[in-house]
Amino acid sequence: MRRLIVLWFALGSLGLPGWGQVQRGPAKGCLETIDARLARERTELQAILARHHSGERVDGRLYGLPQNDFDDGTNLTIRQRLEFRRMNPNLDYPTSGRVQYPRWAFTLMNRLDRQGAVSCASPAQPQEQTGTGFAPTAAPIIGPNINVSNDPTEPLSEQFLAIDPTNASFMVGASNIDLGARGQMMYFSSDAGSTWGRVELQPMRTNMSDPGVAFDSAGNAYSSTLDYTGNQTAVEVWKSTDHGQTWPTRIIVDDASGNDKELFTIDYQAGSSCKDQIYVGFDNGHHQYVSSTTAPNSGVFATKIAVQSKNFTIAGDLAVGPPAAAGSPAPVYYVWTDTKTKAINFSKSTNCGASWSTFKTIATTINSFDTGIPAQCVRRALVYPTIDVDRSNSARRGWIYVVWNDFTAVQSNGCIAATDPNNNNIWMIRSTDGGATWSAPAMVNANIPFADHFNQWMAVDDATGTVHVSWRDTRNDPNRLKTDVYYTNSTDGVTFVPEIKITTAMSDETTAGASADQYGDYEGLAVRNGNAYPFWTDRRTQTPEQIFTGKITP
Repeated sequence: MRRLIVLWFALGSLGLPGWGQVQRGPAKGCLETIDARLARERTELQAILARHHSGERVDGRLYGLPQNDFDDGTNLTIRQRLEFRRMNPNLDYPTSGRVQYPRWAFTLMNRLDRQGAVSCASPAQPQEQTGTGFAPTAAPIIGPNINVSNDPTEPLSEQFLAIDPTNASFMVGASNIDLGARGQMMYFSSDAGSTWGRVELQPMRTNMSDPGVAFDSAGNAYSSTLDYTGNQTAVEVWKSTDHGQTWPTRIIVDDASGNDKELFTIDYQAGSSCKDQIYVGFDNGHHQYVSSTTAPNSGVFATKIAVQSKNFTIAGDLAVGPPAAAGSPAPVYYVWTDTKTKAINFSKSTNCGASWSTFKTIATTINSFDTGIPAQCVRRALVYPTIDVDRSNSARRGWIYVVWNDFTAVQSNGCIAATDPNNNNIWMIRSTDGGATWSAPAMVNANIPFADHFNQWMAVDDATGTVHVSWRDTRNDPNRLKTDVYYTNSTDGVTFVPEIKITTAMSDETTAGASADQYGDYEGLAVRNGNAYPFWTDRRTQTPEQIFTGKITP
């Protein structure tokens, strides 16, 4: 009761009428009676609570409330919850669980409503609030899901996508073919992803895998790949001069036992003295390497440089930042996973790849290598870091972002059960000083218990500096087997707009006929001129895995 008295006096300082100042009927400006308004608001609340407790998990931040506010099933309406928290900002109650409001709150807020002491506005729709972990935004426009591969006879996975920086109508993608003695499937579009053609690269050995794609400043397309028989693996880069329709040029970057997990990037910036330099990163299990072309457009790669030569490494990604001044070298950044020390490591080059800085750990992980989740129990979800840089002319130009997925608790063997509270989430860190210091990890996805978020990819828009992220998500299946693709974006790497579902049908890689590679180790995302294009493995029809995309206009 003491809290009631304190709050009563606090109302006066807010300019609200005290309890003795009774107002009859609706407050000034209200178009409905108090009873009608409360009845409507409680109907809205019950609909949200029903969704929340059926497994959908409604994020309270969409309404300006704490993230897990709807765990509390109190009959306080959304407006009443907002008003109560505004009037009592130092409320000493939990921010999750079934008891987040004192029992007297319901009596107090209804009494104040009867007195016309609170606003009659009722938030019927989600209202994104600043300072709650979400950034305000208009609702994105989601285009149709498009089947890029459009061939139900071949299982496909582990795909990548790039957009020509000179002409956004041209797009090139690539994917694994999950069959023995096959090459790598390449996809090309000249109408911004509305329609697609495809062609298959042929291996010089037996199989190809782990594709990457990128463009140079002239609009030439490139693809990186592994070409292997057994443990002998060539790291290759292929070149196309007709936007992916043909691939006549194969370049050997390195050919050695154990090579794995290559990806690459190209500096296509006109103001960089390293313009059109190609950087390829890969590992052999114990060492992390990077190799770059001896000169732009040379087609010849220098001897690989070991950026880490101890422990166990895998899963690298590279990105080029903007040059400090026109005509100076653009910095290039490299991140990878150290599975022995459970770390995300980082190195940079400021001389077009001629040398690299001593690596440093910029984040730690819970699991060391991969996670066993119900949706990806056979393949397991690789703890894969993604890196990109703001190359726009925004105030955040040069900021570096790194994203990865990881469990919330240690789990090494087998696969967790659907009822296990341990789950996979997406994390982001940023550096605003060229990699010298890094922020604490921020969770990208909404914190949804008993749901997994994995196979994320991230890209920064050169035009705006907005950071875009997409991933696979099991929130809509209580068994954590079926997945959708979700998407969010951020302007600062700390706050994110409420994520949205991109897929119009779910995929299930756990049923009969699914590829043993399931969704693979990563999925693609490309961004250009404000538009984002997730690029994903899709099995909505239970036929062999296909490659899909869709356009998002935030």
